[in-house]
Amino acid sequence: MSCTGEIKTFVSPDCSFETIVGELRNATDSIYFNIYEFTNPFLCDELVAALKRGVSVNIFLEGAPVGGIDDREKFILNRLVNNGGSIRFIVNDPDNDVYDRYRFDHGKYLVIDNYTVIVESCNWAKTGIPIDPTFGNREWGIVVRNRDVAAYFLQVFFDDWNPLRCDSYSSYDVDLFIPPDFYPSDTVYTGSYNPQFISKTIVGNFSATPVFSPDTSQQAIIDLINSAETSILIEQLYIYKDWKDRISPLVQRLVNKSKNGVDIKIILNYNPRFEPTNIKQNETKKYLEEYGIQVKFHYTNWSYFANMHNKGMIVDNTSVLISCINWNENSVTKNREAGIIIENEEIALYYAEVFFYDWSLGPMDEKEPVSSFEDFLAEYKNPSFIVIIYGMTLALVGRDWRKRKWT
Repeated sequence: MSCTGEIKTFVSPDCSFETIVGELRNATDSIYFNIYEFTNPFLCDELVAALKRGVSVNIFLEGAPVGGIDDREKFILNRLVNNGGSIRFIVNDPDNDVYDRYRFDHGKYLVIDNYTVIVESCNWAKTGIPIDPTFGNREWGIVVRNRDVAAYFLQVFFDDWNPLRCDSYSSYDVDLFIPPDFYPSDTVYTGSYNPQFISKTIVGNFSATPVFSPDTSQQAIIDLINSAETSILIEQLYIYKDWKDRISPLVQRLVNKSKNGVDIKIILNYNPRFEPTNIKQNETKKYLEEYGIQVKFHYTNWSYFANMHNKGMIVDNTSVLISCINWNENSVTKNREAGIIIENEEIALYYAEVFFYDWSLGPMDEKEPVSSFEDFLAEYKNPSFIVIIYGMTLALVGRDWRKRKWT
């Protein structure tokens, strides 16, 4: 779409919370929201406030995220329903011959007042959109004000939401029971990151290409890579080299472009706790480097960021992809994912500046812990890691117990 309108850029952890809260507080009529997971109580407060001033809030979510629907999310969704919000889930229910359209509904976008679209890489978690910008994930997001763009995203939203589809369940048909004594933590994480970037507003002409998995994302990303003449900059949570019995078509296009002299730099997340993913990450890195592509890992045990959770790409410093699309086969061909490609040099350069700042980062001298370690662990829902931590604690207690001299 060739558009005229306003665009607002933002990134996490620097300025995402204030940007999104500002948009929610400006809503006067409606909010349509597609999200994979929602566990941030501070953003829930903003939606409740919108409901209380008469704004309709409609949320479509994944009914079976990895690890199940978290009690924090159940609490938030119950609160929104009790205040008049409408919530539906995409559900896989084989016992009733219901099979969901997508492997996961992993999209992350909002449409406000039929005019403003927000596209993000981040879940609505404390680390995805942190209230304190000194700690959180690296994420990219964008606000686009244009009625044609909004109409396109709304069309997708309503098609997914459609109550006549058998896999679209209301909140009353999904188990949202929480223990009666549960209450979400209001802990605010803090860290050592010094925020570098503020939101930037640009008014003028731009080209916008909505991108949705499984419908159009593979071809849209390939076309964007193929358009590169000088440079490609990528920040991704991970990239898998292989899709079933073939090389990823996205990876293959990157290799082709590198052979043709295009400068390609890629930042990937590397979390030492996620060994299966790391094995694939190392395979991808080795393969890409064989073809002259520069790949840098951001190790979570030394990075300022909780995770490099972004899923973005900049081409020739003129086009930028903002999305939630991981570069694996499921995300591209089986999930519901959402993104947008914006062609505008001023906008692309904003994210390029963020990229090169991240590219320049090295290990911190000492990574300070977040303010609540237990709460932080819950954000990632990694039971095996929690078991290890508590096992080590019990072992240390046991050792101390044996060393005591009893009289």
